[in-house]
Amino acid sequence: MLAAGLAVALARLSSGTHAADNRPIKLIVPFGAGSSVDILARLVSERISHHLATPIVIDNRAGAGGGVGATAATQSVPDGTNLFFGTAGTHGINPALYKKLGYDPVKDFEPIVGISSSSNVMVVNPKLGIKSLADFVARAKASPGSLTMGSGGNGTTPHLSGVLLNRMAGIDTTHVPYKSGAILDVIAGRLAYSFESVPSAVPFIKSGQVQPLAVTATRREPMLPAVPTIAESGYPSYEVMAWVAIFAPRGTPKDVIERVNAATNKALADPDLVRRLAEIGGTPIGGTPGDLGKRVEVELMRWPEVIKAANVTID
Repeated sequence: MLAAGLAVALARLSSGTHAADNRPIKLIVPFGAGSSVDILARLVSERISHHLATPIVIDNRAGAGGGVGATAATQSVPDGTNLFFGTAGTHGINPALYKKLGYDPVKDFEPIVGISSSSNVMVVNPKLGIKSLADFVARAKASPGSLTMGSGGNGTTPHLSGVLLNRMAGIDTTHVPYKSGAILDVIAGRLAYSFESVPSAVPFIKSGQVQPLAVTATRREPMLPAVPTIAESGYPSYEVMAWVAIFAPRGTPKDVIERVNAATNKALADPDLVRRLAEIGGTPIGGTPGDLGKRVEVELMRWPEVIKAANVTID
């Protein structure tokens, strides 16, 4: 019995497998159960768990735009049993938005792999008679501050989609923060426009209740092939994407990172998961830890100037 146990231990060591591999992995999700980020995390973690042959347990830690969960992740033991489901907010927007941040998105984390990205679509009330982004910009310049935009709150990707457009187009509109349901007030005429996730906006677009002007990605959305991008509508450097990715606390062993990366890339190659992501407006990312690191660098450079110009900060 002793010899058999020793043989198993030596086999594990020779394969580079940690004892932690037999323990469940805790994946901290920085938003509440039932949120869009939580739904994504549960969808992909099931597939990743299969390829790892290791259970993944979701730990929801909501608050401060993902900052509560991110801070908790940095305080986790970096032994491979703790991972973090980061977003464009936690690893791109928050450092410029929050005056006090309890973590460093670069120094405190090891990037592992990108999961998926999604864009927003800009919609207006049809009664305004605005048919294109050019029409919208002309109206905004003719009457500064008169067009009202609703979003899910300061610093969200829908809000910053509008802020970036205003900055690039040289226009001034009025932001009205909402917790949810801005598109309903666009339909009712209480708001002029909003930026919405593509899947949530499609039914209202098809019914003619809102007029789509452009999407925030650099490529047209498969769900809305006739709707141009903002980039092709006169602002070629424009892009705003919501994305999610897996990170680990700084100091997590390299072989653990490689193992999770490989399992995730296998999961993202599954046609069924690709289809499920497409149904909720997501496009798989995948790639190497270095690819995710570069994505974070780009986001961290993108937002400080935009947020400062919009005078949007959170204590």
